Amino acid sequence: MGLQEISWQRLDVLLPTSDDWSLGYTSISGGEDFCIGGQRLNVRSVQTLSGGQKQRVAIAGAIAEASKVLLLDELTTFLDETDQLGVIKAVRNSLDSSKEVTALWVTHRLEELEYADGAVYMEDGRVVKHGDAKTILEFIKGRQSAYIKQINS
Repeated sequence: MGLQEISWQRLDVLLPTSDDWSLGYTSISGGEDFCIGGQRLNVRSVQTLSGGQKQRVAIAGAIAEASKVLLLDELTTFLDETDQLGVIKAVRNSLDSSKEVTALWVTHRLEELEYADGAVYMEDGRVVKHGDAKTILEFIKGRQSAYIKQINS
């Protein structure tokens, strides 16, 4: 199912309400307007959208494509702290509701590991360690502590 075939009801299921990340449409003057978080985005020029609003549209479009694999590279870039959490929860809820989709989530934000099923730590383009998110988080924190000690000595 591609974006052209997707119904508003299906899109609403794919990206359920999470804080201000509700997705849907409104009927105004006989037409339909694309809304995310209550904001009518399809009636505005792309140049007038904030970085966060552009990111919301891109995320909704990626999820709506109904692909088997999603590559989410620095997903929360351009989003403020509140929107970061909202989008993480919304994407995770969407993935949980569709067991047919696998997401590869590239991030530098350690707080996003909490929502991962597994994780891979890389340095210089090579895998250093992989495992469950908690193990990788502990490994990274250990590396950070060792680095700070090295700098301070």
